[in-house]
Amino acid sequence: MKFKSIAVQVSRKIISTIAIGTLLLSSAVGIKQFNDALENLKQRAHQSMRMTTKALSSPIWNYSENTIVEYGDEFTRDPDILYMEITDPQIDWIYRSDESLSDTQTKTRFCDSNDNFCSEAIVTREGEEIGRVFVIFSIKRVQKEALETAVIILMLGGLCIMILSILVRIFLRRIVEEPLSNLGDGARKLADGELDHNFVIQENNEVGNLAKNFMAMRDAIQLKISDLIEINDLSQKLNQLYESHNIEELLVQFCGQKLGTEKVCYYRKGQDDGLVEGSQLSDRMVSKEFMRDKGAEYLRASLRTRQIKAHRLESGLGVYIPIVKEDQSWFGVIVAVVPKEYDLVPYLVSVLENLARTAAIRLENLHVNVLLEQQNRNLEAIVNQRTQELRRKKDDIQAMLENINMGILTITPGQLIHQEYSKQMEQILESDQIANGQLMDVLFSSSDLSNDIKARMDSALRVAIGEHEMNFHVNYEAFVSSMHYFSPSGREKILELEWNPIIDQDGTVERIILSVKDVTEVRKLEELAKNQSRQFAVITEIVTVGSERYSEFMYSMDRAIGEVREAIDLNGQRNPEVINSIFRTLHTLKGNSRALGFKQMAEAIHNAEKVYSMLRQDPKMKWDRSTLRHGLNELEDCIGIYRDIYDQKLQKLGQDSKIPQLMAMLDEIDQEIDSGRPAQSLFPFHNKFKRILDGQLGLDYLFESIQGGICETASELNKRTPIVEYTKIDIFMDRDQFDAVRSVFVHLIHNSIDHGIEAPEERLMKRKDPQGLIQVDLGLHDGQRLQIHYQDDGRGLDIQALRASLSKDGIDHRSFSDWDLAHSIFNSGLSTKPTVTEVSGRGVGLDAVKHLVESHGGTITIELGEATAGFRSIAFRFDFILREPYNKGKLHVINSV
Repeated sequence: MKFKSIAVQVSRKIISTIAIGTLLLSSAVGIKQFNDALENLKQRAHQSMRMTTKALSSPIWNYSENTIVEYGDEFTRDPDILYMEITDPQIDWIYRSDESLSDTQTKTRFCDSNDNFCSEAIVTREGEEIGRVFVIFSIKRVQKEALETAVIILMLGGLCIMILSILVRIFLRRIVEEPLSNLGDGARKLADGELDHNFVIQENNEVGNLAKNFMAMRDAIQLKISDLIEINDLSQKLNQLYESHNIEELLVQFCGQKLGTEKVCYYRKGQDDGLVEGSQLSDRMVSKEFMRDKGAEYLRASLRTRQIKAHRLESGLGVYIPIVKEDQSWFGVIVAVVPKEYDLVPYLVSVLENLARTAAIRLENLHVNVLLEQQNRNLEAIVNQRTQELRRKKDDIQAMLENINMGILTITPGQLIHQEYSKQMEQILESDQIANGQLMDVLFSSSDLSNDIKARMDSALRVAIGEHEMNFHVNYEAFVSSMHYFSPSGREKILELEWNPIIDQDGTVERIILSVKDVTEVRKLEELAKNQSRQFAVITEIVTVGSERYSEFMYSMDRAIGEVREAIDLNGQRNPEVINSIFRTLHTLKGNSRALGFKQMAEAIHNAEKVYSMLRQDPKMKWDRSTLRHGLNELEDCIGIYRDIYDQKLQKLGQDSKIPQLMAMLDEIDQEIDSGRPAQSLFPFHNKFKRILDGQLGLDYLFESIQGGICETASELNKRTPIVEYTKIDIFMDRDQFDAVRSVFVHLIHNSIDHGIEAPEERLMKRKDPQGLIQVDLGLHDGQRLQIHYQDDGRGLDIQALRASLSKDGIDHRSFSDWDLAHSIFNSGLSTKPTVTEVSGRGVGLDAVKHLVESHGGTITIELGEATAGFRSIAFRFDFILREPYNKGKLHVINSV
């Protein structure tokens, strides 16, 4: 902020006030003079006009033109008259002093001007108007005289202002500016530390009082500095003392000096906040006298408030100085007794408070030093103990690294391998050049990892070590977990790697521990065990279904695979019909495999059909024979495993696949004989023997062969195995038709379990048997047409889900009836399942059913039942044309499977 002199400001204000007054006065005088002169001019004009009318009365009457002109010229010699006009009503005008002002507009303009005023009088004779006198008067002379007077007054006022300003400036300089300047110089000297400077007091006024206050402040500062020096000296002395009783003695001496008394005593803090009498300045301070005189009560009050207190006692004025820490806890209290008339001024209280704070700090430091010494001794003991423990741990770690059957090394910044690593690492790598080597060169240069994988792992190590642990976890996938290592001796080893970060307290990865395990032999054993387990599973599957069913399945499998391979070879480009046909064939094979319990076979077929599923869904996908053949090759490899295991270990069990059926027939013959029936009743068995020996298969055998697949499908879908009720009818058919009928039932039963029959909990809520029921009615028409009616007791067909699937496929179903919607389930690729599983979801099951039925000369249709909560119960009705008519059996209804 810019400095502004008080004297200058005061003088400016005084001069400004006088100047404004002078200006106002000169203006008032000028206006007054102007108004008076103007009034005089108007009165003179009025008198002149009255005298003029009298003087012109005779000349105008007698029409003495010369006399009128002479009078007009004489009258206009007055400098205040601009224009005069004398008119006669009969002859218009007689006299005009200035022709340029004679027109009416000019006269009107001059009369309206502020510099002029006009006057007009009538000349009469014997009461009759004989003429008029018109005069324009100018007031410029009056204005000029008033302005000159105001200017003179202003000049005189300005001169007075100049003289007055000089006088005021001199006066203010003497009584204000110089004393204030002296005070400012003194304040600066005080600020510079010149505490012996004296302030000159010249006047007994406000400035003089200010000087006295500065001197009082100087004395107070000197006193405070003196006390601070004493407190500082006391603090230095306290810092040189290391015993509490010596500190107490020094405090008592200082208080006695400051208070001017020898009755000073220190009470230190005892157990349970009690008071213990400590050092005294002299034996004149008798504690019994003090306690008897309510001193203890006042002392406790001082400790409660943590402030210096003074109380009147019979023996004098008791002063209590508590030694308090910053957290308000206390060490003790100093008690002094001074004469009753002693004045404990605030300044002295401040000194004693500084004393108490200094003493508290020193006692606290002394206490802390004692604690630190004790802690140092404890820390030294702990450090020695931990050093011994670390030494033992280091020895244990070294022994572990020497004997552990695993390669362990530590990766340090720069991807250097730490010099401490396990002995097994040298045996794994067949090298002792490991310590301080680059990890990528030592471990990964002789591996089967690609350059891209090694580059990503190198980058991941760079951003992990020395950075936050998050980087390690984010890039963890870049660290390989296994690889093939080629040792210097030419051996190929399989190594497993495990990466673990060493993280400091800030979350930064300091190093990474890499564990390396040689699992070459373990992998060989695992592969051997896996193959044996696979072989055992295959053996179990084949034994479960029996040699006859296995042989039948392998026959149908070989025939179907041959048809698929032939379709691939004959078609050089994509053909939707061929793709759908192959997909249906594979899907049917998968269903039959699952029905017979051939899990590995079903999985291989499922993998093979994936490419055809993609071909169906993606019209842009190319028809690649090599890819399609590759999928079939993998499936044939799986078939080869089944065939090798059967040929090598189970072939004897299947030398005569007809024996089980023949044995069953013998049991039936025995029952007929035992019943005592006539010999004609054995004729049907003759036909059965003939058909079995001809290689034909019966429907009873069909339902038995798919029982395992029904149980497995229900288990995978977390449902109970449903009851299958079917009509027992003695019908035999060749292997081709048998496979077709069995495939139809596999697809239908899988569809019922997955889509129709509800979960056990839902069925219980609907008051249904939680197991589920499938009913199959078999009949023979005209001895050649096998008629089948199939229905389950599930929820039925989901109409809304079916409409959604049709919309998804781009089919306009708005005009479809429920019957039309129901028959759309035979469309290829249509499914109401949102996801694809090994059981369903590809939309091929019922499409395959329709294809199988129609390919054997039959038809299939759907019967709709009641609608419940958006679902329609359905039943399938279809038939097959048997190649060899047969109508000699009997019909029985049983609960089977």
